Amino acid sequence: MNGEPGALPCVDLRHMRNMQTLLFIGSIILTSLPSHAQLLERKGALGARLEPVSEGQGVRVVEVLPGGTAAQVGLQAKDVLIQVNERPVSTVPELVKDIGTWRAGQPVHLKVIRNDRPRTLKGRVVGRPMETSDQGSVIYGEVPFDGGALRSILVLPKGVERPPVILWVPGVGCYSQDFGSSPRSPYKQWVEGIVAQGIAVFRVEKPGMGDSRNTTPCAGMDLDHEVAAYQAALLHLRQLPQIDPERIYLYGHSMGVLTAPLVAEAAPVAGLMAWGGVATSWFEYEVRLLRDQQALEGKDLVAIEADVRRKLPVLTAFYLDQRTPEELGREPGLTAALSEYTDGTLWHGLMHYSFFHDLGRLDILANYRKLSCPVLTLAGEFDLHAIDTQWAVTIADAVNAVRPGAAESQVVRSTTHHYHTVPSMADYVAMQADGRMDDAYMAEHFNSEVPKLVAAWVRRH
Repeated sequence: MNGEPGALPCVDLRHMRNMQTLLFIGSIILTSLPSHAQLLERKGALGARLEPVSEGQGVRVVEVLPGGTAAQVGLQAKDVLIQVNERPVSTVPELVKDIGTWRAGQPVHLKVIRNDRPRTLKGRVVGRPMETSDQGSVIYGEVPFDGGALRSILVLPKGVERPPVILWVPGVGCYSQDFGSSPRSPYKQWVEGIVAQGIAVFRVEKPGMGDSRNTTPCAGMDLDHEVAAYQAALLHLRQLPQIDPERIYLYGHSMGVLTAPLVAEAAPVAGLMAWGGVATSWFEYEVRLLRDQQALEGKDLVAIEADVRRKLPVLTAFYLDQRTPEELGREPGLTAALSEYTDGTLWHGLMHYSFFHDLGRLDILANYRKLSCPVLTLAGEFDLHAIDTQWAVTIADAVNAVRPGAAESQVVRSTTHHYHTVPSMADYVAMQADGRMDDAYMAEHFNSEVPKLVAAWVRRH
């Protein structure tokens, strides 16, 4: 191995090589290694835009989208949905939670009020749209994990036999990695851009998300559980016959910058790439984020300082002293600030508080220094989430201090955390505030140079 003693099994494998997708349904569904029975069915989708009814009695249909369950059963705009499978519906979140349990092909009964009269609509659940690729083929599979399986999605480039592959390690929160319903999202465009360069991309859903079925729900897991899920994905990926197991690269996006080095403990990889991350302790990062984001929004500096001082005792006790929300809630002086961070279980409304406790203990630079593979850190010039580009330089410097030349960093001009371009950081903040930063803008302004830059680095390593 190339690296310091005790380095993780993340190696440069070039010498070893010398020795030896709401819109379309047309993807391939299979398990690449039929070592276990298929567990995962496609989850269902309603296929409608909804809004609450002011009196809280039911949910109004704003628009019915083609190809979904709503269209199949005959739901119409302006219908008020009051029951689903004989269960009353009161709010949109309640209905969304119910839809999350649907599986394609199941019978569904909807009771609606149409033109002031009740009607019953019957049919079968239509599965969520599946990804397609203009650049290659999409293979839906599964990775055994935690008493069930994680949905996996492998996109292979056209005409390339056993290509190199990037394992996507995503950011924080519980959201799907399946872009069938959002084919123009910047993340899907990133995948397509990579595949167009002759490199495969492998993704897995987080536990409990998308089609996945697992014992532990996404919002209930700690950081170790999420890392274990991606380690299982890495080990599974190494066995797939369609890719070159000696040319697997990890790509950490956002929170994935922190977790990717931990994922690399499971098996050798050819390199690690990072976008939009952190180099300091998580505590320091949150305090800086609190100051700098408010300053960029134009808030008064004295008011910002007062806000930081009000929240600092909570952040200190939570991250540095590792105290639980329950413990902090017993202190009257912390109650108001604490309520801005947690409901008692979730932190930042994203993950179980234990996930963020784990983050508070991470030594990010030490984890990167343990790696023995090449490292590339990429910083978007206008990344409001990472705040600046210095994190990328710091990680690369920490690696190069023990393995000179093993890491490089680069700033990607005019680019945000989510891979779209903006004129300036000030413009980005203003566009978020006034609503111009919508899905359409992000899709139209995807920076297509990012996947080209990533692919060029992969070819060199």
